[in-house]
Amino acid sequence: MTRDLLNPHQRKALAITLRHVEKTLRGILHDLVNEEEAILYRSVITLPEDKRPQVRQLVETALQQIAVLAQMFDLPPEVIDNTAMLRGPLAMLRSDLHDMHAQKLKGFGDVDPDLAQELDPVIDDLIALLNDITRIARA
Repeated sequence: MTRDLLNPHQRKALAITLRHVEKTLRGILHDLVNEEEAILYRSVITLPEDKRPQVRQLVETALQQIAVLAQMFDLPPEVIDNTAMLRGPLAMLRSDLHDMHAQKLKGFGDVDPDLAQELDPVIDDLIALLNDITRIARA
């Protein structure tokens, strides 16, 4: 049993900070072994292979320290509902996509007269798909 050394606000602040650190550290572990080859980008870590085990070990040690602190101060895990994270960025992306219509691209220079018929329908379809994802995520 642990002594109650933290008041509720301190406990909450510690838990939030440690969750953020843990999430970042787990992201590092993921990125060390998972390079991503996407359509318009490639995500890599340029850290030399011989240094990756050392970083992995340090991250795992840091995660163990977080576990010690969580147990020491009785910090409960939080259920994080990523549904909101799914909806929020999609709203911003839909707005960004609207700005990619041919008419809006005039801000970057002259627009080819045929661009709207080629680009806009695909942009509109993509916006509709993002709307559908958001709609389903709200249900």
